[in-house]
Amino acid sequence: MFLTSKSINRYFSKVIGLPPKAYFSILRTRAALTDFIQARETFDPWDYGYYDLSHFSKDVAKLTGQRLSNAL
Repeated sequence: MFLTSKSINRYFSKVIGLPPKAYFSILRTRAALTDFIQARETFDPWDYGYYDLSHFSKDVAKLTGQRLSNAL
């Protein structure tokens, strides 16, 4: 189709309402938070691409507006 990445990002943003990076960040955080709530003892943030628990906590706070300890 000969589309540039800029065009794809523009079309994605127009249809979804968010840039691809923000959209996939939300998906990743939701999936990780669901796993964290279900299996807190065995949760490993590295499995979702986070460097550590504080990195994951920052994304949870950005998504929910609450600290990780309050999100439960």
